[in-house]
Amino acid sequence: MKSIHEDQKVTQEEGLADRKKPNWSINSSSGRIFLKCRLEKTSEIKDILVTSLNMRGDFWQRGKEKFNKEIVNDFSINLPQVLIRLSSIKELSKMLENWMNNRTEFSQRISPEDYGDQYLEIYIGKNEGLIYSKEKPACVISYKFGSQIEGKLFFNVDQSCIKLCLEEINSFIEISKN
Repeated sequence: MKSIHEDQKVTQEEGLADRKKPNWSINSSSGRIFLKCRLEKTSEIKDILVTSLNMRGDFWQRGKEKFNKEIVNDFSINLPQVLIRLSSIKELSKMLENWMNNRTEFSQRISPEDYGDQYLEIYIGKNEGLIYSKEKPACVISYKFGSQIEGKLFFNVDQSCIKLCLEEINSFIEISKN
């Protein structure tokens, strides 16, 4: 029988292994909202990866009579088994690169169209619901998983957000090929 200390060590090692899994993210220009995509395992289906998605937003603490500058977790959405197509991530990389050079809006579906009932799309460009500009466009993450869950995450990004995302995606692609 393992001691409590041994169980804690195993849990810590699993946590460290999770942090080392290939991942990429796109953050809002405010730094308070993000999407993180982490590789969980390869799939038996060619060009498809099993990933987890975490979408999180921080905001001022709600329910206070007096304004408090303390930022707290406002929402967190975790989707533990999202199928993405590696070739679509490569296309997303090209579109992000194009945005860096030309500020061209785009939309890219990264979930497989011909397998399963999941839909995941990333859009960078105009959105009437947000204050945006060519240099600080809207980022809209649209997702649907069967008839169980559907949603959109909206936030603004800028050149630094997109550049960091592009670097992480390119690293993710290289590691995921293996």
